[in-house]
Amino acid sequence: MLKEISAFTSANKDKKILVDPAQCNVAVFLAIPAANRKEDTSVVMAQKAIKSSVEIEGMRQAHLRDGAALVKYFSWLEKEMDAGREDQWDEVTVADKQEQLRQQVKDYVSLSFNTISSVGANGSIIHYSPKRGDCAKMSTSAMYLNDSGAQYLDGTTDVTRTLHFGQPTDYEKACFTHVLKAHIALASTIFPDKTEGVKLDAITRAPLWKAGLDYRHGTGHGVGAFLNVHEKGVIQDGMVLSNEPGYYEDGKFGIRIESVMVAKKVGGGNFTVMKD
Repeated sequence: MLKEISAFTSANKDKKILVDPAQCNVAVFLAIPAANRKEDTSVVMAQKAIKSSVEIEGMRQAHLRDGAALVKYFSWLEKEMDAGREDQWDEVTVADKQEQLRQQVKDYVSLSFNTISSVGANGSIIHYSPKRGDCAKMSTSAMYLNDSGAQYLDGTTDVTRTLHFGQPTDYEKACFTHVLKAHIALASTIFPDKTEGVKLDAITRAPLWKAGLDYRHGTGHGVGAFLNVHEKGVIQDGMVLSNEPGYYEDGKFGIRIESVMVAKKVGGGNFTVMKD
């Protein structure tokens, strides 16, 4: 790719190439001569982040179909655990089953990212990636964190759920409840239009902070409509974003609850609310 960039700039020395320093990697940035570079925020990225009414409806329909597949998956998984067959399944093979169920959904194209399927202590690794043949078996005595999504022709999904197929401890229940409260805090807040996401971060974390808990990742990100599963930008009407607080104890467990919501103006247009 760097050779193609060099050839293009050599043939177009009198033209400018728009480069977004916040998005472009160093190798590509340096491959474009300074005389050809125009450093600015990508207008295309900003336009893609704000969805049209058709895109929003497509995202909603995609999530409804995807949600039905997830219900089938978690129902199947619970039955397998209740039947005592946890040793027959591991983090990768259950994720395979989940993908098979999604493939049956109308307009399915692919996964939107590699599924994070993690049991017990592996859940505390935020971007955990299980390896086939060398990963944890399913368990009824540990938490199970599943972060997954799919690309459909009408939308992109990104969902995280944390479950326990046995009897969680009182401490695990309390931690899950605090994460749920954080999730609800963001889902129910109303904020000024064009608010930066970092300003909503504290509102989301407050229920966890009260309990002396926190998490080591962002609270959310923009989600594309059959595009990148991660987008950036100041929150505006029509943007689709994830709401994903969590809590992680190294070597023990991880909890995350993630849903995707759309930002909509309310009360005369100066304030925005997140809606499912």
